[in-house]
Amino acid sequence: MSASLARFLRHQAFFYAFCSAVSAMSAAPTAALAIQTTPVISSTGVHYANLHFADIGATYDFTEILGFTPAERAITPDEILGLERGFEYFWQVLGNDYRAQRPIDIFVVPYSEADSNASAFSFPDSDLTELALAWMGSKPKSQYQAYISVNNTLPDTVWDNSELKILPSNGIDSDLPGTMMHELFHAFGLSLFTDIDDTGQVAIKKSDLTQYTKHLYDVYDRSIETIASYTDKDFIPIVALDASESRPDLSTLDPGAIYVDYKNLSSGMYFRGKNVDEVLDGALLAWPIEVWGDSENTSDPVPGLPINGFEAIGYQGYEPYYEGSHIELQNSLMSHQVYRNWMILMEAELALLQDIGFDFDRKRFYGYSLYADGRTLENHNGYWARNEDGTDWIKGLASTQDWGIGLHIYGSKNKVTQRADLMTEGSYAIGARVDGSENQLTIASGTTVKADGFGGKGILFSWGKNHELAIESGASVSALGEGGIALAFDFGSNELGDQFGYYGSYTADVYDDSFGWYAQNEIPDVLKGPLISELRIQGRVEGDMASIYISPNAFVKNIVIESGAQLKGDIISLWDMEKTLYGCDHTGMQSNDRLVTTLTFGSALQSAALREPSSSSEIVFNDLIWGPKGLTIEVNDTHLHFGGVATVLSVAVEPNATVEGGRYLLMPTSYSTPLFYNKGRVISTVLNPVSISGDYHQADNASLTLTVHDGHFVPMSVDGTAKFEEGSAIVATAEGGWMPDGHVTVDKDSPIIIDAESLSAENLTYHYLSASELPASPTLVISDDTEGWVVNRAPNAYSRYAQGDAKKIARIFDTSAAQAVTDETKELFAYLDWSDSNGSAINEAAAALTGDGLIDMVASAIALQRLAQSASESKLSIAQGDGDYAWVNPFGATASAAMAGHSRMDVAGLAGGWVKKSGDTQSSLSLVALNSDGKSAHARELNAQGLWIAGSWEKSHLNQSNAFIQTSAHLGYINAEEKRTVHFGNFYDSIEADPQYWSFGLSAITGLKFKVLDSITIAPYAGLSGFALYMPSFKEDSAGIADLSVDSSVFHSLEAQLGVKFEGAVFEPNKAYWQMNLAYGREILSDAGGLDLSFNQKDLSGSFDRRAQWDSKNRFKAGLKVGIEAQNGLSLNALIQSEWESSDSHSLAGGLEATWRF
Repeated sequence: MSASLARFLRHQAFFYAFCSAVSAMSAAPTAALAIQTTPVISSTGVHYANLHFADIGATYDFTEILGFTPAERAITPDEILGLERGFEYFWQVLGNDYRAQRPIDIFVVPYSEADSNASAFSFPDSDLTELALAWMGSKPKSQYQAYISVNNTLPDTVWDNSELKILPSNGIDSDLPGTMMHELFHAFGLSLFTDIDDTGQVAIKKSDLTQYTKHLYDVYDRSIETIASYTDKDFIPIVALDASESRPDLSTLDPGAIYVDYKNLSSGMYFRGKNVDEVLDGALLAWPIEVWGDSENTSDPVPGLPINGFEAIGYQGYEPYYEGSHIELQNSLMSHQVYRNWMILMEAELALLQDIGFDFDRKRFYGYSLYADGRTLENHNGYWARNEDGTDWIKGLASTQDWGIGLHIYGSKNKVTQRADLMTEGSYAIGARVDGSENQLTIASGTTVKADGFGGKGILFSWGKNHELAIESGASVSALGEGGIALAFDFGSNELGDQFGYYGSYTADVYDDSFGWYAQNEIPDVLKGPLISELRIQGRVEGDMASIYISPNAFVKNIVIESGAQLKGDIISLWDMEKTLYGCDHTGMQSNDRLVTTLTFGSALQSAALREPSSSSEIVFNDLIWGPKGLTIEVNDTHLHFGGVATVLSVAVEPNATVEGGRYLLMPTSYSTPLFYNKGRVISTVLNPVSISGDYHQADNASLTLTVHDGHFVPMSVDGTAKFEEGSAIVATAEGGWMPDGHVTVDKDSPIIIDAESLSAENLTYHYLSASELPASPTLVISDDTEGWVVNRAPNAYSRYAQGDAKKIARIFDTSAAQAVTDETKELFAYLDWSDSNGSAINEAAAALTGDGLIDMVASAIALQRLAQSASESKLSIAQGDGDYAWVNPFGATASAAMAGHSRMDVAGLAGGWVKKSGDTQSSLSLVALNSDGKSAHARELNAQGLWIAGSWEKSHLNQSNAFIQTSAHLGYINAEEKRTVHFGNFYDSIEADPQYWSFGLSAITGLKFKVLDSITIAPYAGLSGFALYMPSFKEDSAGIADLSVDSSVFHSLEAQLGVKFEGAVFEPNKAYWQMNLAYGREILSDAGGLDLSFNQKDLSGSFDRRAQWDSKNRFKAGLKVGIEAQNGLSLNALIQSEWESSDSHSLAGGLEATWRF
């Protein structure tokens, strides 16, 4: 017996000791108090329980009665989280039946023993438990309504407290949320309370009968409630029948005794009730197949839920005991089996909760469950959201219940056709889960299975062997939430921890402290075969993480993806044909078994489950295929368009099949070499190239189709050996290649394979694909010639598809395409000539090459010029007297500008200068320095540094009136840095340039200034403001084709302005003042100027222009300045300025200004 099994038996014996002493128990007051209390709050915010953690070493009277010793350690935060996550499931199930007068109090004792064990207990009371009664609203009789113990886990492991799932994924660690659910179920009522009668016999005291106990039946199909009526004694004895002998006639036995089989776990006892009977629907349940020990020595199938009985029979050092508190459904969370791959309750287990008195809507969690064997079923039971009363489905609306399962097949050898939708968006929910063995599930045409919540699985197979799954044409299976898997084939982890046993197809690994991982010599027959013998897909399958997922412990023999099927999402196989996840050998195979998954694209023999073949002869799949240790690809009777990467053992293309495109990484094994074997047709074009890491072998009747580009083949890449059998064909296609106008042929001596270690290719035959077989080109007119093709470009071949500024670029294409010289330009026209026949790609490419990033650069320069002009203004207030002033203003700004695209800049600046005030006259000289970091939709960097000098003059009280005039002039220089990216199709170009600008500006305003009060003035005004930006010519630089030559240009603005200025001041004791400006400006010029552009690629001949259009001609401006001047002449000011042209063109600047009078 392994150390893992020994630890497991200790846990079983501990739980038995709990329940067997209960008749002597009575709740006692505590002698000490728990030192830590954690509230348990539901996801809906209800505080429904408190966890009270025992102090280390403290003694409590009730714990001595229960057999608890003092706590040996403190609970950890991770363990508390795991406890809470286990509680949350029961809240989801029973929350609507929660009527407690106050939060439930639960006492928790942490222990140091490293055995991954836990336990829970609640006293029986009025045929339920104290926990159940308190939950339903009864006043608690004890201080605590339940008691939990939590040990440490096995050495080198931890309690896994991940979010609760349906299928375990805890690996070697032990699952804490699921463990807490298991233990809480006992406390809610799944407990058989036994005692010893006056004859020394294990018995049940009548006063301890609970709803659970009353629903139990013995091997003679009698309920314990009925048996209790046959005796006047206080105790009902549990009598073990010798498993080696036939059962005696009941008439010869005491009718007041309970009779069970004397076998490990398999007692012959079972649970029945109205709800359980409804779920089982007449099924007889066989006892579970134990992965340990003798699986044949079990009791007969029973018409209820099998309940465990005697345990530890035959184990050295352990005294057999009767347990009777676990539901022995195969691998269930509530079983006492050493292997469990459920983390939630099956529907029949939920039904047991209903039968012992809880009121809740079971159908929120399960659409339909099939527990029987050998049935043929057209299933019209669906799964959707439930109505508010929990009495009916809301058809068409997906369920949002976490952990929901639309269809569960528990039994074996069933043939189920699903004809109703299974729709869920709950976290970790599953459309259909299949256990048992040799089941056939078909998703019928027109049926939707969706599990689109977080971590959802459309269909999961998780136990058994030789299942079959068919997705008919017109059916769909999806799992589109984060981490979703459409079709999952996965036994999962052992909920107890894989060290207790890791099981799957041909897999039975156990860990022993002495010598580590080893494979069991014998495993159950149910694991001696592939989990899936055949998966056949005609319909639509789509998953976020994967369309198909095969776990390390699941062997899928055949996958057939038929023509017309639609798959989105990776195909992932982690199955290793040679070793298990823990490095052990597979076991239980026949000598000729080859544990390799065959992934077939196309057709095999038609399955009877699929009524009609697809009308399509093609399959398109563009995601990853991952199966480096156990997956091989075959393509048969279809045309596979593959745009992804396949990491597999080998690829075979059959004589009636075509493979077009894809990268194939072929993995060697101890049994085979990595080979791509072409017996049909392989197409490797520029648009869909084929790349092979491994060997390539082409049969004599097979062909390889290659693109002709500029008179040469575009070779296929083979990183390995390449062998062409004599007589095999090379087919030339024009698709994807550049060709001049006129007669086109191919140089047959040009390479057909590159990168190969060796090439064997003699006596090949060469053919040209006829013009009628070529795909449609948006630009080329191709006809056949005796050798090759005759190619002509249609009139306006490119410009007829373009609009707006893109048409200017397309006209350059018209004149350049047939005379292309450089490789880069030929590749461009090859892409355009073989793009979509509607010309959309041509318009996209032309638009991408128009230089939008340069227009964005101009917009940024203009915005920077406006910021500099605003920053150069420094007007003294009415509170500041005559004299000479120096000022400095560090400021920051953000600006957005929109012309071709949306540009955004962050600006840091420093402005300063000199102002002289004398009577009604002010004159100034200013300097402004700016540094800008920006970007736009078409440029990843638009950075600039600039320097400006400005002068201004203002005169008030003209001719002794209220009139005033103000003029200014600006001169500036900007050094810019432009980095833009051009991307379309598979083309990418990174472009850089360092343009420069010189600026000159003038402005003048005039208006009237009125004194409203002694210290407040108002001044309406009108004026003009304009500037010119001269940009010398420059050339962009790039490694591609998109860089442009830019002629010198002048950009300009002339703005008419209307505005009003407000000023105020307080003169004592220090001078405080404020200034505010509101203005509206209207751009007079039609646009800001233009760019004359041409490509640096000389075979893209011709030039074009772009205009810098205003986003809006209306501009609104506002500014505010407040300050105070000390008696020594130093002023400190805060100021903010904004300008608004549109939601995409605006600026905001702010700073602190210091002014000193000298």
